[in-house]
Amino acid sequence: MASQERITVHNLADLKNTSDDAIPNYLNSLKFKQDHRLVDTRLALGYGAFAIAAACFLWDYKLGFESTKWFTAAAVALYSIINGALTIWITFVEKGIVYQGTAPDGTKVRQQRPLSTIHHPPAQFFPFPFDPTPLSPSLPSLHIRLANEYD
Repeated sequence: MASQERITVHNLADLKNTSDDAIPNYLNSLKFKQDHRLVDTRLALGYGAFAIAAACFLWDYKLGFESTKWFTAAAVALYSIINGALTIWITFVEKGIVYQGTAPDGTKVRQQRPLSTIHHPPAQFFPFPFDPTPLSPSLPSLHIRLANEYD
C-alpha cells in the first residue's frame, strides 16, 4: 500500500524525493518492466569502495601500520579510483534518471528528472502608506525582490 504521508509542496527536496519514489511504483503498476542496471552498477561501485576501506582497516588493525603501509597506500589509491568512477557514473551516465525500463509493447522508456528547477526568488509585498482612491479601493503594493535589495 502506498504511503499516505503528506509532504509540503513548497519544499523542492521533498517533492523530488517523493516523485522519485512514486514514478517507478506507478509505472510498474502499469505493467512496465524496470531495468535495474544503473542502480546495480552504482551499488557495485559503492560496495566495492566500502569493501576496500574495510579490508584496509582490518589489515591495519591486525598487522599494524608499518607492515601494511604499502598495502594501505594501494588501497587508498584504488578507493579513490573507484569513488571517482562512482562520481562519474552518477554525474554523466545516470544524469538524474528516475526510471528506465520497457513498456508493455516493447518500447524502451526512460524517465529523467529535469537538470534544473525554477526557484522562486524571495519577494515581499509592502503596502503604500496612503489611503485608497475611489477608483482603486485596495491599497497598492510594491513587489520587491529581497535578493536585489540585500546584495
